[in-house]
Amino acid sequence: MDFNEAEAAIGYTFKDKDILLCALTHKSYANVNHTTSYERLEFYGDSVLGYIITDIIFNKYKDKQSGEGYMSKLRQHLVSEEPLADAVERLGIDRYLLIAKNVRLSPRIKSNLFESILAAVYIDGGIRAARAFVNRTFKLIIEREINAGTEIDFKSRLQERTQKKGVRPEYIRISKNGFEHSPVFTVEVRVDGVSAIGEGTSIKAAEQAAAKRAIELLKRSV
Repeated sequence: MDFNEAEAAIGYTFKDKDILLCALTHKSYANVNHTTSYERLEFYGDSVLGYIITDIIFNKYKDKQSGEGYMSKLRQHLVSEEPLADAVERLGIDRYLLIAKNVRLSPRIKSNLFESILAAVYIDGGIRAARAFVNRTFKLIIEREINAGTEIDFKSRLQERTQKKGVRPEYIRISKNGFEHSPVFTVEVRVDGVSAIGEGTSIKAAEQAAAKRAIELLKRSV
């Protein structure tokens, strides 16, 4: 493995190259080659990421009256599979993953890889290095989700509006178009006799757009 290329993609130079190698080793490769996989690092990285993301959200909204529920939902999404896999793809780190040829490089594996690398950076360089890695590699995703924070309320608002009548919104994925690295999702929401379509670069974004449109339609029907 070319450690220099991997470190360039990660944006951090490791003092301990062994921990980098471990962070890039999937269990399918480790089992065949009798080495150590990134599973323990992945476990550790999940906690490190949760702490850093929580700190970012808390400080981002320190001057706003954002409730615990809102911040929890935002954190839950930011540390989920889709954003983490997206970060790995943007960095191109997945090119350096040691994995068996018969194993598909799924979004779940990519998200696990992000967590294992974060743990390795934290162990090798401390919290400052780990925070810098998250800020550098995950900043655009964090900003995108935080800036779209008002959209998160559309689904909640729609549910609050309709639950008084004893009905719940039903979200249906219609299609996925565009390029693999830049997809466009279409989602339909059905609720209270109204059907609305929304599009977005992720399923969640499409759901938010559909919920927003449904609210508009329900207001007109009153």
